[in-house]
Amino acid sequence: VYIKNILSWRYRVVKENDPKKRPVMAHVDKPTIGSIRDEEYSEVLDIFGVSFYPGWIEHRDGCESSISKLFLHLDYVRSMGKAEKFWVGEFQGGQFVNGITVGKEPSGDDVKRWVLISLACGAQGMILWNHRQDIFWCEGHGFGFLEEDGSVGERAKELGKMGKFLERFSEPFVGKMDMDVDTAIVVSESLFHFTQATPSALRLLQRSIEGWYTFFWMNGKNVGFVSDRKFREVMGKYRFVVLPFPICMSSDLSESLEKFVRSGGVLISEASPGRFDEYGIANIPCMSNRMREIFDIRMCKVVGSGNGTKMILVDYGRQIKHSEWLEVYEFGKRSKPLIHSDFGVCGLESEYGKGRAVLIGSVVGPHLVDEENSVIMNLLLENLGMKFPKVMMRSKKYRGGKLLILINTKGETVKTELRMDDLISVNTVDGRGDIPEIELEPFEIRFFLLDQKTNSIGAISTEDVSSS
Repeated sequence: VYIKNILSWRYRVVKENDPKKRPVMAHVDKPTIGSIRDEEYSEVLDIFGVSFYPGWIEHRDGCESSISKLFLHLDYVRSMGKAEKFWVGEFQGGQFVNGITVGKEPSGDDVKRWVLISLACGAQGMILWNHRQDIFWCEGHGFGFLEEDGSVGERAKELGKMGKFLERFSEPFVGKMDMDVDTAIVVSESLFHFTQATPSALRLLQRSIEGWYTFFWMNGKNVGFVSDRKFREVMGKYRFVVLPFPICMSSDLSESLEKFVRSGGVLISEASPGRFDEYGIANIPCMSNRMREIFDIRMCKVVGSGNGTKMILVDYGRQIKHSEWLEVYEFGKRSKPLIHSDFGVCGLESEYGKGRAVLIGSVVGPHLVDEENSVIMNLLLENLGMKFPKVMMRSKKYRGGKLLILINTKGETVKTELRMDDLISVNTVDGRGDIPEIELEPFEIRFFLLDQKTNSIGAISTEDVSSS
């Protein structure tokens, strides 16, 4: 609350006293997963961003970061941000250093991959940190993209090459993300603070959010992060909504979710939706009245799962890994059992109005990174009408065309094609209806420009420019 007010005051002072009325920017050090602070801060700025230090992320997590985690780091802030532009506020130029902890020295290929990830996440600008080695205290001797003696090495050459690439194709990349996203993960400040004050709950919530994002990312599906306070305004954009461990829920959000499902939306919720209200007061019995109505719940009970009970998906006979929190349900005629456990039904699907709602009686998000759980969830969501593409595709509009970003989120080579009918309302490209087959290497990112004047499409690559 106070930081947003201070940012707003500083923004106003700068704007009132700068004769050139230049844009004002601020950035956070990292996303706060589950919080809506990035949304609130960005509302009073022209440019909002986040630091991007893969070395710091690896140090924090104690292991090498997966590519999906780097995407999440940027996607969360970009998706939550409401400023006109999204920038990478500090881009790691060299070796990570924190006191006597020294990370591996990044190669030219490393910084190139980080730039490509930033662009694929919608960055409209990047500020490098730093050209020379840092000189102060804990970060001393670190982070410079030049060599220790100031000479030009592999990293500097690669960054120079990327700079020339972006200078040549600046117009497409400075545009805002413009793509259809039909799935939202809802986050809430009241839920964040409730779990923050509840032993072990915050980490479970954050791991669930991270797990759901990673599941969708691995399956090539774009998702958006939406705050509970904005959900009512934007819910018409989405067909699917995911609620990770929504143990605390405001009445406003539950009302909006009821309207969303009644109007034809599909709700996927983990255990205990609205067990407590936004003030931490228990909803008796077991969850908020609107959630009980949506899921046709008569009674529910938290039984725990420390004894190793199994959750079995009824229609597929397959086990789902889950957390220690386990809930079982008594339900009415509108619902059907979806998941069984030793204690009874712990997952169900309900028809409500024109929509459908699935309640999973535990927290499964942290386990969706496991291949078996990912396959099971894929089957469940496809049965609800969700579609998963071969390749993740993102886009930006610019004057006269569109920038297409193709991302292979899998650890294997994938072949796909670009169909012009899926992109613009024309039927031919150089006499053909479809683009020839495209082969993407594991985790490769490719860019294509769609020229709407000539109805043609072509690849652009960093290999088209020299580093000199």
